[in-house]
Amino acid sequence: MEDPNVPQQPQQPQAPQYAPQQPQAPQYGPQPQYQQPYQQPHAPQYAPQQPYQQYQAVPTPTNGLGVAGFVLSMIGLVLFWVPFLDVLSALIGVILSGFGMKKRPNGLAIAGLVIGIIAFIVGLIWTIGAIVAVDTASRGFRW
Repeated sequence: MEDPNVPQQPQQPQAPQYAPQQPQAPQYGPQPQYQQPYQQPHAPQYAPQQPYQQYQAVPTPTNGLGVAGFVLSMIGLVLFWVPFLDVLSALIGVILSGFGMKKRPNGLAIAGLVIGIIAFIVGLIWTIGAIVAVDTASRGFRW
């Protein structure tokens, strides 16, 4: 028997024992079966008008004079520091671009004309400065 004077330890309540449960997958009905599978729509096929004829791409029109004028004007602008080559190249570029303005497409001809005029002015100023510098140097820098 137990002594009533001895303090007794309180009993801990026992946790209820549960059996582990397996998660249940939801039960769905059978999936509907479709009668026809999905098919991609087909593009219509076109045959050439004449058999064995290959279609050629239409070439884009070019303006040879406009391109040549643009290139020569750019050369004149880049070589502005060469006294006579820049003016000559820019002048020929302006002339070719002017003739190229009469043909289509004329985008490069317009650009060549504008760049050629700028290159001609810059080259002319540079060439005049080079001539003055050479003349001054040949006189021995006498003021």
